[in-house]
Amino acid sequence: MRGDPRVGLSVADSANPYRMAVLQGRVVDMRADHDCVYMDRIAIKYKGAPFPSRGPHRVCFVISLELASQRTLDFAHTPS
Repeated sequence: MRGDPRVGLSVADSANPYRMAVLQGRVVDMRADHDCVYMDRIAIKYKGAPFPSRGPHRVCFVISLELASQRTLDFAHTPS
């Protein structure tokens, strides 16, 4: 990401895989997070527990969003 800071992320809804969110942007900062200071705040907010994947080489990327959208494809999700 140092050479090309463009990033994209898509997330599918586990209850309806035809519903998704898409994010595009650029990495504007890389921060060492050996003690999960940044990741723990996010994990505790959304999961109620500290971030589970800990390690000495953890890095967090700060992304400036250029596009954020969501869409649901016009299909019926009927799991068996």
